[in-house]
Amino acid sequence: MSEAIAQPAPPISTDIVIPSREMSKSVQTLPEFLREEAIHIVRTGKSFHYDRKHLQNGLIHLSFFAGVLPLAHIVIPLIAWKIQKNHKDDAFAEDAMKAFNFQLTCTIYMIIFVLLTTAIGLMSFPFIKELSGVAASEKETPLTVMIPTVLMPALTIYICVWAFFTCKIAYERLRGKPAHYPTSIQFLSLDK
Repeated sequence: MSEAIAQPAPPISTDIVIPSREMSKSVQTLPEFLREEAIHIVRTGKSFHYDRKHLQNGLIHLSFFAGVLPLAHIVIPLIAWKIQKNHKDDAFAEDAMKAFNFQLTCTIYMIIFVLLTTAIGLMSFPFIKELSGVAASEKETPLTVMIPTVLMPALTIYICVWAFFTCKIAYERLRGKPAHYPTSIQFLSLDK
């Protein structure tokens, strides 16, 4: 019997260059903030290393998902900011402040959106009823028509966009990049 001699696997080269024309289409279609990590994983076989500081800074932005409890998405960054604002970790306090400002801004925008949509729906309901020429039942009210047809789909889209920006900023902070929310009212600031 002859035994097969086990040979060690060749070392993985970290200097592999992947030109964009040879990249798979799936990597090319990724958003830019994910594409860089995907290329890094292909080249090195390893994911980016996230240190504890970047992890804390990124996680505070994900307070959006605590919103299943009333106002938790606003209270969590506010408490974190209050605790850390006078400590040595200014980056975490800044991230908590930015997360709070963005979450409160989006909450205010959502409340305004719901009120405006409801007001417009209530004002336009008699006009729409006349145009349709269909006799409405006695149980049909403007809110029973408007909520399932207009308000819920629009709110769903708004919340999905809100979640997307929250996740994008959290991911960028995990990578150590600065956080910048697109539309955020400055309610809190870092005063020295």
